[in-house]
Amino acid sequence: MTNIATTLLAQLDNTSLRQLRGIAAVAEIHGAQTYLVGGAVRDALLGLPVADIDITVVGMTSGLPRGVARALNGRVVAHSQFNTFAINAAGRHIDLAMARHESYTQPGALPTVVPGTIQQDLARRDFTINAMAVSISTGSFGDLLDPFQGQADLEAGKVRVLHDESFRDDATRILRAARYAVRLGIELEAHTEQILRRDASYLDTISPSRLRDEYMRVLREGRAVSTIEMLHTLGALRPVHPALTLSGEMLAALRRAEQTTHADTHLIYLCLLSHSLSQSERQSLIIRLALSSDQAEAINDTGFVADRIPELEQELSRSEIYLCLREFSEASILACALISNDSAASQSMMLLLDELRHIRTTLNGNDLVALGVPQGPRVGVLLHELLVARIDNEVKTRQDEIDFIQARL
Repeated sequence: MTNIATTLLAQLDNTSLRQLRGIAAVAEIHGAQTYLVGGAVRDALLGLPVADIDITVVGMTSGLPRGVARALNGRVVAHSQFNTFAINAAGRHIDLAMARHESYTQPGALPTVVPGTIQQDLARRDFTINAMAVSISTGSFGDLLDPFQGQADLEAGKVRVLHDESFRDDATRILRAARYAVRLGIELEAHTEQILRRDASYLDTISPSRLRDEYMRVLREGRAVSTIEMLHTLGALRPVHPALTLSGEMLAALRRAEQTTHADTHLIYLCLLSHSLSQSERQSLIIRLALSSDQAEAINDTGFVADRIPELEQELSRSEIYLCLREFSEASILACALISNDSAASQSMMLLLDELRHIRTTLNGNDLVALGVPQGPRVGVLLHELLVARIDNEVKTRQDEIDFIQARL
């Protein structure tokens, strides 16, 4: 059996190594065997830092997760129906899962789960490169279990499914296949690509919440635009929603979004992909992906901003630009600016985002009352007029603002 202890140790930081040894020690007390699995093994073999600590336990006992949490000075923060436990310790997130065997009653359904061997647990994985395990037990630390030749596929640069019904069992693997291929700079194995194209329509069997989570993982990838482009090429965008497509203009806008420093780039991608949709199609997409209120608002705002493009193409004052766009989300405005690209409307939208939206008056409501404005609606009206004057550079200093208000009294 191949032992990759040296490779693994080179990619683990000291905290992770101490945690692995602590987990193994507790498991041995409970008579269980423990394995580091999935992405951690894949990344170690690629020479990448091991970020995710996913542990599979053969012989899970009821007291083992809490015993591990105590040994690591952490706590169990979640427990799923599949005997998977999330542990937080030393600022790290550790997943501890029972080795299990899965079967699917129908495409897209959650699996039926029973305890299993480590070989059965690896056999339920999505791709060969994620179906490897390394023992972390004291006497066999570093022993590699690779029943599906995942290491060979890594070396060949291939993403390969374990069996021909994989995408039908769980069509979210279609989105994951593209994510891994782009992220790792490798390609789909030819037969895997063939059955992915065949089974892309099975994305329709996935529940809205699961599809949303996987779709958002795509949009949060470091190379999300290339992943979106790959899904489009594979015919796997429309099965997410029939109205989704990727024109040359849209792809160029997505590439421009990729260069921004916006904190919520994934939300901008979401707005861009919904830009050309009709109102009914937007509502259908929101329902299909069970989007959050913030995500739904951004998509709807994109439609409203797009409707105002003709107005923004006209010569407007600074305050008119502000009043035209002020109620819409930043992501929706930026998305429309990126797809309009250097037009008068785009320049107006960028002016709003870069400058106008950040302008504030120095006077507040209490200041206006102190100047003699009667308490009531008149205070809000004058504050609004003052802000407009400030945006249009008609007032520039606090004294200018005081003079502005006194002139109206």
